[in-house]
Formats: sequence, structure tokens, C-alpha cells
Amino acid sequence: MILYLDKWEFQLAEGNEEMPRDLDVRKYPYLSGGEITDMGAGPGVHHYRVLVNGAQYDSELDAIRDWFRSRFSDPVDLYDPIIGQSLQGFPGNSSFEYPQRNPRTVWISFDFQESGIREADQAPLDVESAADEAVTAIVADRQVSVADAMASAGVPDAEGDDWTLLDKWASMGSAARAFATAAQTAVGTLNGYISQAAAPIDAISSTLEFASTLSGTVVAAVQNAIESCVTLARDLAAQTDLSSDSQGILASLIQSAKDLRTALAGAPDSIRTAYMAQSAGTIAREAAARIAADETTYSEAVAAESEPVDDLEGNRIGAAETDDVDLMTPAQLESCLAMAREYIQLAIDDGVDGDSAAALRRQARDLAEKVRRVRLEYMRTRTVQVDDPTPLHKILLDQGISYRAACRVAALNDVKNPTFMQGEVLVYAG
Repeated sequence: MILYLDKWEFQLAEGNEEMPRDLDVRKYPYLSGGEITDMGAGPGVHHYRVLVNGAQYDSELDAIRDWFRSRFSDPVDLYDPIIGQSLQGFPGNSSFEYPQRNPRTVWISFDFQESGIREADQAPLDVESAADEAVTAIVADRQVSVADAMASAGVPDAEGDDWTLLDKWASMGSAARAFATAAQTAVGTLNGYISQAAAPIDAISSTLEFASTLSGTVVAAVQNAIESCVTLARDLAAQTDLSSDSQGILASLIQSAKDLRTALAGAPDSIRTAYMAQSAGTIAREAAARIAADETTYSEAVAAESEPVDDLEGNRIGAAETDDVDLMTPAQLESCLAMAREYIQLAIDDGVDGDSAAALRRQARDLAEKVRRVRLEYMRTRTVQVDDPTPLHKILLDQGISYRAACRVAALNDVKNPTFMQGEVLVYAG
């Protein structure tokens, strides 16, 4: 992993983060306990150990040492690949270690303290609702864009959904007729995809308002077509007993979306841009729904594990089962995020701009924030070295973890429970 500190690029070996908190503790004479007032979190402090060697050692070491000695009047930028965020702040203490066995090599350990006042804590991000709002904004923006493009081409935005009505406007010029013909072909292509699958149960198109004109018809067809791709991806996964494979479903959906993008190559620019904006928004919405569902499943599993299994006499009392827990690994969460953001970037590169581009960027940020929170709050792990093949349940008991967390830990290691484990095994830290 590469860590960026202004213009320098370092090979990151280790990194950890401190989150100090200021607590006002009031104690009273001759009384046990005290009153505590939370004064808020202090500035975050990050600790890093990086490597400089080879050509960088020869050409830049002196400049790097001088940089760490410098006094900074403004915060500097640091990109932390561990948490996937850019930070602003100031470098703190630093040390340079020159190992004798490795000439032209230096290990640099340094602190980085965040600068700035953070806003008050907000309610947990509802990434699904935020995704719905983004798709709604994109659809509204694209209806205006398609209507404006029709007006510029001299095509009447007539009431109804039948593009053949345009044949009645004999006054339309050749450019307008070419636009209308290409648009009519595009709608036919979209309807062909729609006919392959029923709309998904949670389709957002059922809650949207589309104009009762030709431009509204186009945008509605675009939305229904991409939601048909969602259904087809889910159905394909169900047929292969992979209905819980969020990563696979998202990959299948994106491939279908790209195929439809190719099929619309001859459509007017405004319609192709509408398709890219709406498909990217819907793909991000599907990713958000799957990440949020995984978080819910995780929370339910944790709650079920804490329920008592036996009564005081040792009789089983029917605690909730957790053997069917199916969770994404941290790597799969990251993969879903990466796939959605890659398609969003493809849409922006294809010409999506204005309010639609802003909504897509907001979706990308929301997805990244949700994955980061899931990692920080639910995926805190440590590595256990297991020398011999050992049942996962025993590993957990040896680590002071409830054996009922076996399915969660199996998901963390991307294996199926029950299983024997050997080598490095990830377990939850708490």
C-alpha cells in the first residue's frame, strides 16, 4: 500500500489510529463513583511506519528529512490507504532508522495529528434512503435534459408515449426526424430488455413521477430497463443457488448494464447520457441495499449470539440459530464498493454532468462512508496463528469468544462452517 504525504509517496508497512476523548470527571468526597460529562473527541492521531529505499533513498532522503524538520503554517494532506480517506493535519514526532543489514534503506516512523473541528455526530448513515434520493434527483434531471435536447433538435415533446405520433408533424426538418427516429429505435431497444424480466419488488421506478410526454416516456423506459437488469442478475444468482452472493449479483448487473450501453450506441446523446446516469444511480442503489442488508444480518447475528442457550438447570431453551448466517467478507465489501464506484466513474467519463453527476458523486461518497463504518465498527479483527488443524469452535473458545460466533468468523475468513482452520485465522477483537 502507498501512503501519500503531500508530494512524497511511501511504502506503508504499519499504521494505527488513536481516537482520544475528553471526559470531564467530577468526583465528590466520601462518595463512590462520579459524574462524567463527555466533552467530545479530541484530534485524531495516526501513527505510521514507512519504508524509503532504492532510488528514492538516493534522490530524496535529504529532502524528506528536511521536510519533517520544517514548520508548517497550513495543514498538509495525507492519503491513508488503510481507512481510504484523505486527512488534513500536521506531522508530529518522527524517527529515522537505518538498518545495517540493508544499506540504502531507512524506516521512518512518524505521527500525524488531524486538524480542524469536526461537526457533531450525526445519526447513522441510511445509505439506502440516500441512494433512493439520489436516483430520484437523477431521473428528474434527465427528464429536463432529454426535453431540452428535443427542443434544440426541433422535436415536439408531445403528450403520450407513442413516438410514431411525430409522423404527424410534417414541418419537422431532417435533423429533427433523424433525432426522432434514433430515439424511437432506442425506446424499442429498452422495451426489449424490459420484456425479459418483471420489475423487482423494491423497484424505485414505482415511486417516481415521469412526465406524460415523449421525454418522460424515454426516461421511464431507461429506468425500467436497468431495473429489469437488476431482476435478471438476481434471478440468475437464485438459479445457481448464489442468491446471497452480493458481489456476483453486482458483477452480473454491471455486465448487463454495459451490454445495454453498447446496444444504445446509436441513440441520441441525451438518451445515452440519461441511460448512463440512471444505470449508475441504480447500480449504486443496489450496492447500497446489499451492503446495508449485510450490516443488518451482522447485527442480528451478534444479537442472537448473546441470547442464553441453556437455563439454570442446563436445559436448552431454544436460542436463535446462527448457523445460516451468510455475510460478506471485508474484501467482498470493498469489492462491491469498487465495482459501483468504477461504473459511476464510467458514467461521468461518458458525459454525465450537472445535478446527475453531483448525485452520483454523493452516492459514491455515501457507499465509501458506509463501508468504512462497517469496517471500523463491525470488522475490528486480530490474527491468531493456529499451528495444527483445529476446529473453529475450539479456536474461538481458546480466544474467549463465544462458539456461536463461528459462522461470523467463518465468513470473515471466507470459509464455510463447520470447518477446521490452520495458519493465520482472523477473529473479532471484541
